[in-house]
Amino acid sequence: MHVVQIALGSLTVGGVYIMARQWAGSRAAWIAAALAAGCGVLTFHEIVLMQSALDPFLTACALTSLTMALRPATRRPPSASARARWFFAFGLCLGIQTLNRPHVLLPALAIVLLLWSVRRKKPAVIAAAGLVVAMLPVVARNLVTAGQWSLVSSHGGLNFYIGNNESATGLYQLVPGIRPDIDGQREDTRRVAEAATGRPLSDAGVSDYFSGLAWSWIRREPVAAARLFGKKILLSIHADHVALPHSFEFFASDVKTALRWLALNGWVIMPLGLAGLLFATPRGSPDETMSFRIWAAFVPAYMVALAVFFLAERYRLPLFVPLCVSAGMFVDWLLTRIADRRVPLLRRELLVSAGVVMVLATVTNWPFRLADAREGDRLRMVRHAASQHDTAEAERWAALVVASSSAPAEVEARVGRIYLSVAQPETALRHFRTAESYGARSPELLVDIAESMEQLGDRASARSTLLAGDWAAAPAPLSLRAGRLAMAVEASELAATLLRRATEADPTNADAWAQLGFAFLFSSRPDDAERALKQAARLNPSDAVAQGGLAVSLARQGKTDEALKWADSALALDPAEPLATQVRVALRGR
Repeated sequence: MHVVQIALGSLTVGGVYIMARQWAGSRAAWIAAALAAGCGVLTFHEIVLMQSALDPFLTACALTSLTMALRPATRRPPSASARARWFFAFGLCLGIQTLNRPHVLLPALAIVLLLWSVRRKKPAVIAAAGLVVAMLPVVARNLVTAGQWSLVSSHGGLNFYIGNNESATGLYQLVPGIRPDIDGQREDTRRVAEAATGRPLSDAGVSDYFSGLAWSWIRREPVAAARLFGKKILLSIHADHVALPHSFEFFASDVKTALRWLALNGWVIMPLGLAGLLFATPRGSPDETMSFRIWAAFVPAYMVALAVFFLAERYRLPLFVPLCVSAGMFVDWLLTRIADRRVPLLRRELLVSAGVVMVLATVTNWPFRLADAREGDRLRMVRHAASQHDTAEAERWAALVVASSSAPAEVEARVGRIYLSVAQPETALRHFRTAESYGARSPELLVDIAESMEQLGDRASARSTLLAGDWAAAPAPLSLRAGRLAMAVEASELAATLLRRATEADPTNADAWAQLGFAFLFSSRPDDAERALKQAARLNPSDAVAQGGLAVSLARQGKTDEALKWADSALALDPAEPLATQVRVALRGR
């Protein structure tokens, strides 16, 4: 697969060369191709097994097709049928790319509408047909299988909410209660949305719930929303690397791969490429100028598409393709002007262009104080070393990530959770205490500290830590985790309170009901335990442990026949279930 991706990356550079040659000639083409080949960000995503590896190639295919369709009449124009095929290929390529990167739909539609507005109606229709042909099979599949008119089974509403809410920064952020992975997006989004609305929801309904939250905030805070949108426009052309999930800077600097020599990244391509769109527009016939502007419209349209949601490095990859082309054109334009002997004109144009490039370079390299892009990969190195019990190496990486973080308390807590997950509670507790010393006081950190103590065998300290906490604002998943831990350290009343909150937040969670039932059972409240464990058994009929606990609660209330019935049911599922066995021995003597 790596070989295929590298081949596609090479074809992308070839597409950049062809586009620049068509618009500005051979010298511009070689410069643009050199910029694309030396762009480490593009090369990095060629070797990472992610869907983003396809984006530069598909963008290059689409824009190269558009270039060939719009090729100026002075340069051996294609026949009408060939031009139609190129427009169709443009729409087809972007249509395929929308299935991989839905953001691309906006610039695709923008170019189709622009073609229509300048009275190129037939090309607009042909390009639109290519889009439809590419997307129609997926739309048809979703209509047949899910009864929904949608392009893909995506979570556009969630992504829209991540980029537009009161705490949004323009970058990816965790949403409370939703795991940052595919399973989380598929399962947790539905659970959160259905719990909030109180009714079952389709995929489209789940997406609409989150987009509704975003639109509510936008209507409530239009000025803040507009300011955030402007920030995201700037972030779309910013030189910093916004890692999600892997960081180019980590592999270039920390691991010191060959990527460190491929330094022609956003800091140079963004300002030169934008300057190229302003100064290097072909100055031939009006038709040629308009053709280039139609092609160049992809850049601002895609910037807007990015700003609608949130920014990440892999989402910005399609921008690098046309900007490498226009950057090569701009450098060629500069060289042409420098060689021009008309000194007064030369001086004026160079001064203006130099000023514009300086402004663009300042904007694209403005210090936004973004999080260190290497943080996630450094934490992965902590996890790898800790899982190998190489504490010295894990601590070396931990020190690096804490030193470079703008939120050291949060990072210390994350490091502690890594150690806790690999059964090293003593080291974990040390990092949790360090997080406390930085001022961290979250309920999650309290649970982390108590769990470390419990794993170390100090149940009394773990119990007192939990009892001292303020759980009023704890989210439901944390209430469930804290409730389980409270059960383990024999704080049954606190466990019942926390687990009751978890069942109220998610009444369909069978495990939460089972845990609540056992908390009541250990608190000598068998009637409450019966109700909770019956609910657990109803939600998960294959849970032998819950049914064994239910048998115990019924036996304690003197409901012998019903207790035996549930004990037999539990033993049918698991012949070794200890609680059911105890009930049957106590009530039947065998």
